[in-house]
Order: sequence, then C-alpha cells, then structure tokens
Amino acid sequence: KEEFRGRIMSILMMTFGLMPLGMMPMSALAEYIGIDVAFIASAALLAMSMVALDHFYPELKRINKGHGQEA
Repeated sequence: KEEFRGRIMSILMMTFGLMPLGMMPMSALAEYIGIDVAFIASAALLAMSMVALDHFYPELKRINKGHGQEA
C-alpha cells in the first residue's frame, strides 16, 4: 500500500546503512578464528534470531501477502 512506502523504504535504507557495522565484528572474528568458523557462527546467529522471531512474534506468520492472496 502506498501509505507504507516510506516505512518500507526506511527499513531498506537502514539495512544497507547498518551493514558495515555488522561487518566490523565479523571481520574481527574471521581474523582470529578463521573465515569458515566466522561464517558458520554468523549463520547460526541468524538461525537463532529467526527462531526467536518465530517464537516471540507468531503474528508475523499471519501477515497478508497482498493482492487478494491468502496468508
């Protein structure tokens, strides 16, 4: 919907703007324990975050996909 465009664009810009801040600890981790382990740790953290989102915010599963499609 048009009224949410500004909110969505701000989230998109924050994603790209904050990416370098996330790379700082990732690069330090890769320097000390190796890039393979750093990527595995990053993937595990992402997976745990998704499980936590699913657990604490189950209503996100019911977000309407729009254009008359069932959620």
